[in-house]
Amino acid sequence: MKTIPKKEELENQKHLSLRELSIQYKVSTQTVSRWYKLYGIEKITKPSKEELSKYTHLTQKEVAQIFHRTKQAISLWGLEYGLVFCQKRPWKNLPSKEELLQANDLTLKELASKFKTSINSILRWLELYSIERKKLKPSKETLERLKHLPQRVISKQLGVSQEYISVLMKEYGIEKRILKKQISEEDFQKLQHLSQEEIAKTLGVSKSYVYKKMIKFGLLEKKTSFKTLVRKLQHLSKEEISKQLGITQNHVSVLLRRIKNETRTK
Repeated sequence: MKTIPKKEELENQKHLSLRELSIQYKVSTQTVSRWYKLYGIEKITKPSKEELSKYTHLTQKEVAQIFHRTKQAISLWGLEYGLVFCQKRPWKNLPSKEELLQANDLTLKELASKFKTSINSILRWLELYSIERKKLKPSKETLERLKHLPQRVISKQLGVSQEYISVLMKEYGIEKRILKKQISEEDFQKLQHLSQEEIAKTLGVSKSYVYKKMIKFGLLEKKTSFKTLVRKLQHLSKEEISKQLGITQNHVSVLLRRIKNETRTK
């Protein structure tokens, strides 16, 4: 006669199906049922299709942990109900719907910072849980801080439309970001006392754009490349060239080789 397992042993394996337990103990499923009845252990009931469909955005392994069943059991339920579970979890640290609802007063950028993810992930999570964003009115200080950015970037960060950003900037009396076409030589002359990085930040353009425009307007001398300087000094030794230009002899050798190759091709 088979020895009956202890109650604690069976309770710890409640997540297994009767069939799995019967295979493990080499008995029939009816015998396992009698053990459950003997110890007064309640069986885990199978969830309805509606209940299970709430978790299709998770993997079978994660759903199995929620219902305290095996991955195989979840797979069978999915086949029975015609449900498809996520093959691979698309996000790390996916928050619950309640967590997102509690933080719905934050901007998209603040949400992304809170949950340590991207703004695009936040938008997908909101869509996944069917959460509607509250139309937040950004403060004047917030828009002043972001005015150097394009409106599409501001609207994405704050989670509102570009049209709404335009209306608010007009309401707060904030000047819109200057377009590249509108930046004149006079604008650069006014900011000439600043560094290229500061000018770029003020005008909302890249540092390379500032450099090109300042050269074009004659406000900055174009830097002479080392190759041009080496070409002028190639009558000297490598050691003398490296000392004059403050570069290594290896660098000088590479530049001389390039100059020699260019001469050959010509």
